[in-house]
Amino acid sequence: MLMTFAVFVIYGLLAGHFSEFVKNSKKASTYMQKAFAAGFAGLGVKLAFSGQS
Repeated sequence: MLMTFAVFVIYGLLAGHFSEFVKNSKKASTYMQKAFAAGFAGLGVKLAFSGQS
């Protein structure tokens, strides 16, 4: 149980640092926006071409 807690604490700290990095970096923010847009576009294309049986 202590090990699980330690893993989640480390995970939270890393997520916080990554979030600050993305917020402070224009280049990283732009890349993340483009990556999410491409992902959603891909899902949209997959949905558009999926056959309904």
